[in-house]
Amino acid sequence: MSTPTSRIALRPEDEARVKESGKLSKQLNRLQETLSRIRSAPPAGHARNRKELEAALTKAQTAMETSLSIPDTDTQTSRTQRKELKRLCQSLEVLDQQNRFSDVINKRLPKKGIYIGIDLGGTNAQVAAVSSRGETLASKKVAVAGIEDPEEVTSLLASEVQLLVSETGGKWKQVVGLGIGAAGTIDLEEGVVIFAPNLNWRDVPARSMLETKLKIPVTLDNDVNVGTLGEWALGAGRGYQTIVGIFWGTGIGGGLIVNGELIRGANGMAAEVGHMVVDPRGPKCGCGNIGCMESIAGRRSIARDIRSAIRAGEATIITELVGKNPKVIRSGDLREAVKQRDKVALRVLKNAAAAVGLGMANIANLVDPDAFIIGGGVVEALGEWIVEESTEAAKKDIISVDQRQLTVLPAMIGDNAGALGGAILAMRMGE
Repeated sequence: MSTPTSRIALRPEDEARVKESGKLSKQLNRLQETLSRIRSAPPAGHARNRKELEAALTKAQTAMETSLSIPDTDTQTSRTQRKELKRLCQSLEVLDQQNRFSDVINKRLPKKGIYIGIDLGGTNAQVAAVSSRGETLASKKVAVAGIEDPEEVTSLLASEVQLLVSETGGKWKQVVGLGIGAAGTIDLEEGVVIFAPNLNWRDVPARSMLETKLKIPVTLDNDVNVGTLGEWALGAGRGYQTIVGIFWGTGIGGGLIVNGELIRGANGMAAEVGHMVVDPRGPKCGCGNIGCMESIAGRRSIARDIRSAIRAGEATIITELVGKNPKVIRSGDLREAVKQRDKVALRVLKNAAAAVGLGMANIANLVDPDAFIIGGGVVEALGEWIVEESTEAAKKDIISVDQRQLTVLPAMIGDNAGALGGAILAMRMGE
């Protein structure tokens, strides 16, 4: 006959601690669900989430105070709860500030009016008009392919911006400023595009050219910096203080925001994540270095490796999609190959994801960001699958992975990220 086990009696103070700790765990889970729900809402839904956000912030702050009053607060459970509650409070506070659209421009509301953002690429320019409350009033895509003369390009953009403002029903005198992101090397102080290979521009004073044509203040930055700013203010990065943006397409670019500030570096070249060396024995990159992330994981590099496999006689569905001697393999072709579980495409893409993951691990070990936001043509085509592959690869090389939260999110606002970020850049002029 077995002897029934008896429950060990706890002291009253221990009973109270266990009870309060259990309550906090449940409350923490509910608050995290609320934060996730509010963060995933589209920017237009911010006002509707205001009351829920304010209530969640009050509850989180109260829970934080409660956790500090529980006896034996040095236990591992209590320390973990306090750390999670602190992170939650910070995220809710930042999201509340962004919801009110004040933190994006240094905790003050921007001057009332219309702000213009331009994302200038080699093929198209995305243009957006944004209100001082962060609402997108209108946006459009302008073809610039084949136009290399900077005077022609800036004249076209000036004309299209004026048309866009009229489409919003607003008047030109309501326009406060314009922010533009261009792919290439930028002299931020002088507002000059030093070199933009996609545009074939060298030493183009883009800022002064647009200011002369439009008679409004203009600010200029690198396109990926501006895209990261857009995702932080209005997209997947809402509610985070420190994020790393990775834009993964033909090449790979990056942007870094720390405590709400865009980090450009001493020479305006911070966060060039695509040119982090992730394999010293890897292929030569277009920049001249060996083994850059871009030389392994950029779409051009992915296509190179698939073509190499085809020449080696490996069977792949890619030849059915684009022919036996494919000069161009697009993101859509990669998406179809993954859907069909093509062995060649999966192997090459997993190798690319491992390179991006190693880069993220190195960045995480150095910067410890709240989140990575990954966008660009490759991610838009392959979705959660490529994000998860990269995240799992990063976890293999990140220190203390069990004690920290590695958050990797797909970008939310797609082609509009750069244009919306340009408008935010214009709002922050003069800080």
